[in-house]
Amino acid sequence: MSSTGTDQNEITQLLAISDVLFAYVGLTIMLLGTFGNTIDVISFARLESLKTLASALFLLASAIASQCVLSFGLLTRVIGGFSGIDPLYTSVVLCKIRWMVRTASGAVSLTCICFAAIDRYLFSCHEIHRYHLITMKRARWAILISIFFWLSVFSSYAIFYTSPTPLSCTIANPVFAYFASYFNLFHYSILPLSVIS
Repeated sequence: MSSTGTDQNEITQLLAISDVLFAYVGLTIMLLGTFGNTIDVISFARLESLKTLASALFLLASAIASQCVLSFGLLTRVIGGFSGIDPLYTSVVLCKIRWMVRTASGAVSLTCICFAAIDRYLFSCHEIHRYHLITMKRARWAILISIFFWLSVFSSYAIFYTSPTPLSCTIANPVFAYFASYFNLFHYSILPLSVIS
């Protein structure tokens, strides 16, 4: 009986340590990521030499989407680590929005990086007609279409993520949990790597 109580105390202590560690490491990652994304946005939006390149527009959109990933994915966890109260657990709407926007933003960021790689590949081709395939107008359309596409794909996260208990924000449907794990593996790892390489 005392072994169970000791195990429970150790688990509680380890969870408290992980929360504090996540708060400080998460805050560091958030600050450094925000600093890097800010530099990217300033560089790609203000430098005249980059304003005419479609790849710069794709990388600008990627930096903005990466900042959304940091803001929606990490900020609530950092707040929870410092305050002891995770805002996700207090609001079902925040739980749903966080998972949908964070995941869609990550996909948009990776998609824009893939678009930039494709643009640079076409730019380096010897055939001159390929060089003109991606214009600034087409780049803007590609970014908008990818945003709407990924938001519609990940709108299912807003449906299936919920707070079944007061202290959780998880997928309620086990079939969707199984699907989401494999789909995330495909769209975050296999698809971008195959396009970039």
